[in-house]
Amino acid sequence: MRDITPEEYLRALRLAVERRRASKHFLQRQLRVSFQKADALIYAMEQAGHISPPNAKGRRAVIADDGAVAELEEEIAAA
Repeated sequence: MRDITPEEYLRALRLAVERRRASKHFLQRQLRVSFQKADALIYAMEQAGHISPPNAKGRRAVIADDGAVAELEEEIAAA
């Protein structure tokens, strides 16, 4: 992941799953991170298959569910 920690990724994924919303601007405001960090988080979530690529209107669907969040929590705890 580009310049992001597993904990930051987990926070972003948890927020996206809870709110069923994922955009750079949303993550930037909610997590209080830079636009570049939010961009890296969105890119990483898209590459991992947790969110969809943007549609024609630029919106993304959250594909991940609570199970994906729990799985990631376990991976981080084991590391």
